[in-house]
Amino acid sequence: MKVVKELHITTMTNIRIDKLAKKAKESRELALASSTSDQPLLTGTNSTTCRHICFINANLPEELQEDRRWSKQMLPTLLMWAGSFPDPWAIPDLELMTALRIIMTSLVSDFNSHVCPGMPTFMLATWQLGLWHSNFSSTAITLIAHFLASDPDDDAQSATAVRWTCNELIDGLLSFLYQDLDATNLAHAYQSHFILQLFAHAHLWPCIRCPDIPGLGTNAMKKHAVRGVLSLCAAAVHNSLSVIDLQF
Repeated sequence: MKVVKELHITTMTNIRIDKLAKKAKESRELALASSTSDQPLLTGTNSTTCRHICFINANLPEELQEDRRWSKQMLPTLLMWAGSFPDPWAIPDLELMTALRIIMTSLVSDFNSHVCPGMPTFMLATWQLGLWHSNFSSTAITLIAHFLASDPDDDAQSATAVRWTCNELIDGLLSFLYQDLDATNLAHAYQSHFILQLFAHAHLWPCIRCPDIPGLGTNAMKKHAVRGVLSLCAAAVHNSLSVIDLQF
């Protein structure tokens, strides 16, 4: 899509876009840093009676810490499964507990630790799913910021041009979903640069070490079960375009 420019162009557009991308990157780095802390994190309200402990990897059962099994095998499998879930925003506790038990007993045959809300394994799994959700948004903002800031003439786009581009992408036929931004070809839905890049970076990369778990059918998931992931990608791109549009 060719973006129409105005005659008077300033550098403010790129500055604003860069700030959005930088803020998204910083929030992601902060979340990752907190996950590697050696001490449990205390969060909650100002009242000390409302504070609760956020578990860290050191609180996991030893079987899951051995050979970094949690990060190398458990989490990739969990995210692969979550991406196949029809509604990845609201996975019922029972479904999550069942999936975690299947994964853990497949990886550790004699695993017998409890998996339920409030326990380290369950709480760290839900935290990781939340981080997975947020990564879609931060990555989408970065991709769109790069798209809007890139220009063959090395000039910054005007605020009007950015608003026009965002509106063109999200209004009406939702062209941001289609290859070459051509919404007339339904066969190319969910094949746009935005969706494919986001799908690769936010989902495929974290799932790259997913082992074969027959109880979950992970091999079939790798080929066909991406309904939840595509919905996350579409929502993240749409919301990111809307947020950037509001900045100008």
